[in-house]
Amino acid sequence: MHFLATGVSLDLGGIAKGYAVDCAIGKLRSLGVTNAMVKAGGDLRVIGAPWGRTNWIVQLEDPRKQGHRDKVSLRDAALSTSGNYENFFEINGARYSHILNPSTGYPVQGVAACTVIAPTCMESDAMATACLVYGVEKSLAKFGGRYPMRFTLMPTNSLDRVWPLRQTITFGNER
Repeated sequence: MHFLATGVSLDLGGIAKGYAVDCAIGKLRSLGVTNAMVKAGGDLRVIGAPWGRTNWIVQLEDPRKQGHRDKVSLRDAALSTSGNYENFFEINGARYSHILNPSTGYPVQGVAACTVIAPTCMESDAMATACLVYGVEKSLAKFGGRYPMRFTLMPTNSLDRVWPLRQTITFGNER
């Protein structure tokens, strides 16, 4: 691929793992597999359900890293999480994410994680990253009717034990 402008590049990091997961699911289906889970980091896709169950139960990572994982029920769906709890640095108590807002050039602030459920993992992967950058309220308003999503917000006070959640009404319902 060649770009006309100097310094222009394309980074597929926001969809590459999701695409790889979808390819793996496609291969499994072509081999006759009807029940499977494929996971790559914060991106996963399920088909069917484990034997004797009606759906898969997946756990969402706790951005605080205290082991409090929420469970989500999935069937024939994909789920991806983007956040600042794995790759970040802190300066004077402020956390700076590895995900940059292209409008400002600065790291995304105020959101610890965004999780999106979609039919394909490439969609959920792209939407989780895009919505993290786009912002909570705008993402919920614009995309919340199509994609169940959940945001874990950073507390405004570093001593707060509760990290607020904002999510669509459909998030966590069996998909």
